[in-house]
Amino acid sequence: FQQGSGAEIARYNNKIWYTAKAGSSYRIIELDFDENNLTTSFATQYNTGLWAHHNQTDFGALCAINATTLVAHYANINNFDRWIKKIDFSKGTAVVTNLFNTGGVTNPICYAKDIVYIPSSNSFIMVGKELAGYRDSVQQQFGNMSPFHIATLHHDNAFHFDFSGNLLGGSPIDMGQ
Repeated sequence: FQQGSGAEIARYNNKIWYTAKAGSSYRIIELDFDENNLTTSFATQYNTGLWAHHNQTDFGALCAINATTLVAHYANINNFDRWIKKIDFSKGTAVVTNLFNTGGVTNPICYAKDIVYIPSSNSFIMVGKELAGYRDSVQQQFGNMSPFHIATLHHDNAFHFDFSGNLLGGSPIDMGQ
């Protein structure tokens, strides 16, 4: 296995998952984590069926919703496939479902760098930088000259999305000199 190009890792209780390239597809590797002894052991692996080719596709973020469900940002630059995907392995195999597209005008993040699930609101905080379509969405929601719209041109931002992909808000996060 070849580990992905980023730090795609998720944890829920005593489980840790990470992405790995295996041939032309991605797999999710599941580890059992012993918090008392700070050790891990291989539990299983899941073939996602998602294409991996010469770093042109990638998981940019991974988080756990529960012990059998992960959410990931997956981008395939060859066909502009940029989705938040749910990966359910409750039945022993990976079932991958598109939740929402992040490459269009209504969902501005093109490449998520990190993602955190918020159980109390069934929503996500994602971090990413402006690419295709992003300025238009922020401009429509926050105004052309708003500090948030201006910051989206050059800075990473934190975005709050519901489970359907509706943008609930956002803020620039790296406004240092």
